[in-house]
Amino acid sequence: MLIVKATTCVGGVKNMDSKLLATWLGITDCWAMGEAMGGEALKFVADKLKAKRPEEHPGTGPIKALLGKVDFRETHLISCLDAELGEAYKRWIGCPAQLHQVNVSDPSSFQDVIQAVTGVFETVRSKLRKGERLCIHLTPGTTTMGAISLLLGKTRFHPTTFYQAHQDSAREVDIPFDIMVDFVPELLRDTDRSL
Repeated sequence: MLIVKATTCVGGVKNMDSKLLATWLGITDCWAMGEAMGGEALKFVADKLKAKRPEEHPGTGPIKALLGKVDFRETHLISCLDAELGEAYKRWIGCPAQLHQVNVSDPSSFQDVIQAVTGVFETVRSKLRKGERLCIHLTPGTTTMGAISLLLGKTRFHPTTFYQAHQDSAREVDIPFDIMVDFVPELLRDTDRSL
């Protein structure tokens, strides 16, 4: 077991009772933890990921970049990676966090991902207090994970606030469409025309 010293969770928004974050735990986030801790931690991450170390330094990683900018009452990490690695990462971020270990045999399978993440989003939504909002980080994980998270956040779990990170910066993003308003009427018109 890796002994992890928690880092400080310092965000830019001081209203911690306004948001709960749901985010996939990505490989880049794990490498960022390993690089930051060095030595045995880096070896631990390499052994658990069984993936090639990135040539470019991962910086703080997308999750840590967001947590450095925005405070959340809770962070919900969704992981299909090694459970021990997920627990180490949860301790390392230094913020109130819960790890949701899910089974995803193929992280590029839309069916596997939607089955895994829907229950987690339901759990997080059930913890929302009056006036709180579900927030979803779109950057960590595979593109399939991001796409499913976006679709669920715009439909079943609406309203949702979305975030993205690039390098060591993070920001709230506006998704400039509403599926129910912009696409469903068009779909219904096309269906009516085909009858």
